Amino acid sequence: MTDLIARSICGSGPELALIHGDFANGATTWPKQVAEPPGRLLVVDRRGYGSSRDERPAYTIAEDAADFLAAIRASNMTRPIICGHSYGGVVAIEAARQAPDLPRGLVLIEPPLFAAAASDPDAVALAREVEEVRRRADAMSDEELAIAFFTALAGDEDARRLRGGPRWAPVVAEARRFAHSEPPGAYPAEAVDELPRNLPVIVLSGDRSHPGLRAAARAIHDRLRSSRFIEVAGVGHAAQANAAAFVEAVRAILAVS
Repeated sequence: MTDLIARSICGSGPELALIHGDFANGATTWPKQVAEPPGRLLVVDRRGYGSSRDERPAYTIAEDAADFLAAIRASNMTRPIICGHSYGGVVAIEAARQAPDLPRGLVLIEPPLFAAAASDPDAVALAREVEEVRRRADAMSDEELAIAFFTALAGDEDARRLRGGPRWAPVVAEARRFAHSEPPGAYPAEAVDELPRNLPVIVLSGDRSHPGLRAAARAIHDRLRSSRFIEVAGVGHAAQANAAAFVEAVRAILAVS
């Protein structure tokens, strides 16, 4: 598996393995962490993203997790803190299920685990919107797909702002894989209950993020006994953009593990 999974390592200190979400890759998701590493970082590109180019009709969360674990082991990490953003947060949960003795802790940044917030109307509505975008993806260009997704996720105004900035071209370049990914809404909420009871988990959520994503993040926290929820001020879905908040999450895990 590792021959297809692009990975880079930087920094020194506590081990951290970072995995990105959709419409992204390792470099575009974690620039502040790579610029000032809070430990020895492993940054991967999921299969079909970034430099891990791969063409297939479908990708599953379980396969993403297996790839991620293979990259961690190939990098000689023994007990990393696993950090996942968005869809990568769901992959991080699955990785901890597949290898429960491996992670020192989890940092989960708004995983779209909508099944955990099935009673929340904002989460239900967002899940439906995103899956409608996925259903229509084959009829869209990459740019149309990215516009539809980020309009659902962030609204018209924020989507227009993103389109006018330097981050837009990399987003569009990573759009197509979304159409072939297992929907995170299909991943069972009960998976969270299967995590080791003493595994430290920090859930990060931006106070400017979509209320459905915030609800899903809070619902994951509520299902866990060893979790801490941190709302990050002034950011949307990418709470890792606040580098200090990310470091706080890492330190909170180090303090108890």
